[in-house]
Amino acid sequence: VAATKADYAFGRIALWAPAGVTLPRSIDDLTDQLYRRVAIANPEHAPYGLAAQQALESAGVYEQVRPRLVYGENISDTFRIAQSGNADVGIVALSLAIADGSDYTIIPAELHEPLEQALVVTSTGIRGETATAFATMIGSPKGREVMARYGFVLPGDPPGTQG
Repeated sequence: VAATKADYAFGRIALWAPAGVTLPRSIDDLTDQLYRRVAIANPEHAPYGLAAQQALESAGVYEQVRPRLVYGENISDTFRIAQSGNADVGIVALSLAIADGSDYTIIPAELHEPLEQALVVTSTGIRGETATAFATMIGSPKGREVMARYGFVLPGDPPGTQG
């Protein structure tokens, strides 16, 4: 099947806590016993969960935090776990934290592998024109503005814009 693949952004992860819980200022703060349950997406199949685990490992806190990890099936499920109070804090997609409108702490991108966001438009899809229009919009100035507003790093952005 002929297809075109294009990277359109790189995702970011952040620490997020529900109302009434002190927001960690850094990933190192997760070792504090204040955070009894820390939600991440399942790193076995969720890219954002793998990035969360890598960040914990890179920061040197994974072994201390691991017994307190609770796993979501995906990053949206992980955010819901933290929102519901079933975890004291979550390592979530920055885009979800921004959309929520509450405070968050960005995790440095250097602590994990890039979270590549890509799209593929196949030549055999039944909605090829719609998919092509979407791909064009994502790469347009307006599309790039929307992606940046939700915390994504865009291809071609200058170094240092990754937080």
